[in-house]
Amino acid sequence: MNPQISIMGLKILTFNSYKLFMALAVTAAMSVCYLSLRKELLTKKQATILTVTIVAGFLTGARLLHYMLNRALYIEKGYNIADISASNFALYGGIFGSALLGGLVVILMRQRLMRIADILVPAICVGIGTMKIGCLFNGCCYGKETELPWGIRFPMGSPAYSYHFKDKAADFTILNIPLESHAVHPTQIYELLAAAAIMLLAIYLNKKGLKDGFVFMACSLAFTIFRTLNHGLREFSSAQANYLMWQPRLYVVIMVLLLVTFLWIFFSNGIGTKKRA
Repeated sequence: MNPQISIMGLKILTFNSYKLFMALAVTAAMSVCYLSLRKELLTKKQATILTVTIVAGFLTGARLLHYMLNRALYIEKGYNIADISASNFALYGGIFGSALLGGLVVILMRQRLMRIADILVPAICVGIGTMKIGCLFNGCCYGKETELPWGIRFPMGSPAYSYHFKDKAADFTILNIPLESHAVHPTQIYELLAAAAIMLLAIYLNKKGLKDGFVFMACSLAFTIFRTLNHGLREFSSAQANYLMWQPRLYVVIMVLLLVTFLWIFFSNGIGTKKRA
């Protein structure tokens, strides 16, 4: 695990881990999204427009929510909301942004909105899982200290290392300079595994001819429950205090909305919930 990935030790082939996997995540998610839409019998033009719209909505929404939850970082540390670098994103803001812009395009195309949402769950999971690999290499989104045998340590220069030996000044003296962080929960791996499990669940359920929207709402609810639990294992610096306060409340609101919508789809025979043939 290293914030920098070097191929064959060449400087020209050295990449920032997070940015590299962010680019791979967008590419992988777009590819799965496009192929899923084409399989749903959308034309090449429709699939391309919808894929690009969904990705644009994700990046915009993710940055906006990150700004709303971490305004102090933008004011005090000079973060730029219009920065195009692959950092400072909030996952659920991206999902909301994709749902809003993508949903609008789906309606304009006169396609089945919730059916499209169902088939795109695997693409979302692929994107999340790939991003979490980047977080793991980068050392961000790290967990709390643990003595469990699968606890992991991050190298000098990583956010986890900086938190332990700069913010907390733990075990740090002139004569004792640690080379790694303390062992922490591999919260990035937890989330990667959760995304993989939900992707497989979505693929299975999409073959069952369930009501439109059932798969998307069920998988979204399951992932949000997991995120809430995983949030409790995350470590946050003092600069992220506002994020720490608002994130669990945001998850509760999302879970309530998802549960209500899921139950409505399950029991309703209304528009958009017709069982697929």
